[in-house]
Amino acid sequence: MDPQSAEDLFQLAKRLHMRQGTSEVRAAEVLYRRCLRLSPTHVGALSNYGLLHQHALHNLDAAESLYARAEELNATSTIIQHNLAVLANFRGRYD
Repeated sequence: MDPQSAEDLFQLAKRLHMRQGTSEVRAAEVLYRRCLRLSPTHVGALSNYGLLHQHALHNLDAAESLYARAEELNATSTIIQHNLAVLANFRGRYD
């Protein structure tokens, strides 16, 4: 498979991301970045890349930044609101 579109890259990154192996995480990271270069407003990629940063790469600041960008694009997304709430809870921000 030679993904050409942002959506193809996103779908492939998602599949690798779900596997959770070290090499898959790194490959998913590269694919999410490529997807976002093609489509900087891809809300799914922003949200999932945030999840990857939060849970696999342990970079909470990057996760928060990606979630915030996704929220700017789609403030009504319950998935994005959930991700932000879980991250805030994890950081001890209960308000």
